Amino acid sequence: MFAPDGAADHPGSLGIIADQRRRGTIASTIDSAVMPQGSRCVDEKVGQASRASTFVVGTNNLAKVTAPVLAAWSRILAALPEARLVLRTHGLGEPATRARTAARLAAAGLPMQRVALEGGVPHRELMAAYGGIDIALDPFPYTGGLTVCEALWMGVPVLAMAGDSFCARHALSHLSNVGLGDWVAGDVDAYVAQAIARAQDVPALAALRAGMRERVAASPLTDAARFSRGLAAALRHAWGEAA
Repeated sequence: MFAPDGAADHPGSLGIIADQRRRGTIASTIDSAVMPQGSRCVDEKVGQASRASTFVVGTNNLAKVTAPVLAAWSRILAALPEARLVLRTHGLGEPATRARTAARLAAAGLPMQRVALEGGVPHRELMAAYGGIDIALDPFPYTGGLTVCEALWMGVPVLAMAGDSFCARHALSHLSNVGLGDWVAGDVDAYVAQAIARAQDVPALAALRAGMRERVAASPLTDAARFSRGLAAALRHAWGEAA
């Protein structure tokens, strides 16, 4: 498969070349392709951790925000009474969608006074907004691709949960590539526990954020030359298999 050490591979999964960029919102300096050391390569002012953590969820599809995801987020916010959750996606710019989403979150037990539902913004504003975010919570089972890369590049660590399908292991691949495989939980309880523990350890979070840009820049995630060589080798292999 086309991921580091098989991170995104799983028996029965299918590797495909796909561009998950959101239409009209992604800077032209960010490109994607499938390759041996990961399925993305990023080319684009890191903020500081706060004592009252702010979590962000950026997704291009509200269908990824499933009932189990909402239940996990509710547990996290219940344990962190000063924490806030920001959910940002283009669909929330529509009043009807925003109202339905708010009703879903409230029914799942989330404290809506600490939840911000925000619509789409120009890409530069989207990236700048990461300066006010402490941790990005990745939905599951369909994990993030480009949203994970962007958060990391802007200095925000991403908490994810790995599943047993290709789409459930995107984030695992990207986080492993930057040395943050320990930010990937194996189940919901671990996901919740990690979110709480990491949000409470402000010094560790601040230190991680301070060096995140350099960490990402030195990783395979931004090594375009290696990315290209890997993709070329994968295509030659595929061609040989088909011959």
